[in-house]
Amino acid sequence: MTVSTTTARNVKTGNGVTTSFPFDFAFEADGDLVVTLVVTATGVETLQTLTTDYTTTGGSGATGTIEMIVAPATGEELVIERNLAYTQGVDYQPNDPFPAEVNETALDRLTFLVQQVLDFTQRSIKLKKTTTLTDVVIPDPEIDKILVGKTTTEFENKLVSDLASTVITLPVPIAQGGTNATTAVAARTNLAAAGNPLTAALDTGGNAIDESEGTNVASGSSTNIWVTNGNTVHVTGTGTIDDFATAPRVGALRRCIADGAFTLADSATIIVPGNANFTVAVDDSFWVFAETTTTFRVFGLQRADGTPVAGGAGRLLSVQVFTTSGTWTPTTSDVGPIVVEVIAGGGGGGGGDGVAAENSAAGGGGAGGYSTERIGAPGATETVTVGTGGAGGAAGNNAGVAGLTSSFGSGPADLTATGGAGGAGGSSTATDTTGGTGGAGGAGADGDVNGTGGDGGGGIHFGGGTGFSGAGGDSILGGGGAQVANAGVGEAATANTGGGGSGAATNDATDRVGGNGAAGLVVVWEYSK
Repeated sequence: MTVSTTTARNVKTGNGVTTSFPFDFAFEADGDLVVTLVVTATGVETLQTLTTDYTTTGGSGATGTIEMIVAPATGEELVIERNLAYTQGVDYQPNDPFPAEVNETALDRLTFLVQQVLDFTQRSIKLKKTTTLTDVVIPDPEIDKILVGKTTTEFENKLVSDLASTVITLPVPIAQGGTNATTAVAARTNLAAAGNPLTAALDTGGNAIDESEGTNVASGSSTNIWVTNGNTVHVTGTGTIDDFATAPRVGALRRCIADGAFTLADSATIIVPGNANFTVAVDDSFWVFAETTTTFRVFGLQRADGTPVAGGAGRLLSVQVFTTSGTWTPTTSDVGPIVVEVIAGGGGGGGGDGVAAENSAAGGGGAGGYSTERIGAPGATETVTVGTGGAGGAAGNNAGVAGLTSSFGSGPADLTATGGAGGAGGSSTATDTTGGTGGAGGAGADGDVNGTGGDGGGGIHFGGGTGFSGAGGDSILGGGGAQVANAGVGEAATANTGGGGSGAATNDATDRVGGNGAAGLVVVWEYSK
């Protein structure tokens, strides 16, 4: 036969499924082939055994196929090569016949051997064609050593440290692909130093980046949060921060946790939310972003309890509503000025007496007064008094009870509102005339704005069978008890409005009670510092 290809080796790729691997070079017998399974990632080679690991088809001068018992996996390669013994088995005798087939087989074998040697030499290290060197000597490999030239015709094995003074600079400079360090810590520091930034986006391959906590930094003028060795910085002390020194680069970012109470001063170099100074408390946190290397933006302000801080001074933080007396305490340490509204208790409506064939019409109670004030610097706590509503007059011609005073604070922070007066009782009569008079509304005092509660209405008689009691006075929130006609007890005012109760009305022999006045209210609006 002719040998038309120069190939003596094929490399096939496994996929975990394929078991048949045809190859494109001729061979004579199964023993002429060597099959090796290689793990691509590690280079580990495992020689395969005929019949145990694979079988063959073809041969006798033709190409063939390797049939693997187990399919090579993805990430594995199958190397199929012709590997003949370097022998010649044809013995020519004088005057014997010279069969062409025998002679051609011998020539084919010689060609196969040449191809086998060619495959070896193509995968070997060679000197360039123009070299004049001969008899170059290479020593056996040694663990942890590299091959270096000893003379022009001889190599030797050397440790890297042996070359430091002549060939390699240790530690290897960053410019030459090294770290310029002899420890892992120093290497990380050198590679992260200014002037050695990443040149592309950082891809962590799905892994987390574990940041370090930096050394504490004291608060004060020009607090330098950038010199610390971590991205999270605890800031100690109580000094006002009016600058953050010089950032290493535009866009630098630090997370800060307050270990003391200090003020972040809004200034030309620090932008504070709301463009106003902000006082942080212990365990509050915030972020600092370098707009330039010398101007900074504070954002993400958050209280220790997780409450976010949306802006600067003057933000409404909370509203506390007192329907009974107690003590006001700020909801958070960020509370600055407050606005207080005080409403006093409403007076009770008068009671009415009952006489057959006559009517009575008692007067309504007056509403409680109103006062409001902005207090810029309230105390740590303030006393809150909520005036109760006056009781309605007892059954019969009895006046209602006056509402009580509501107040907030003590001393300079005082503001008060007096309760509404009770309505007069109703006396039965058979004539057209006025009934019991309404109680006067209470008045506010000491506030920025003071108001008077509405007066209770007076009763009125229309002959012996018809009469209308006086309605309760309305406070700033309304709520006065409604007028009663002919026969009925007085109506109570709406709860905690400070409204007055309405008077009773009768047109028979039954005495009736007046309506109760409503208790007052104290509302505290809390704003940020």
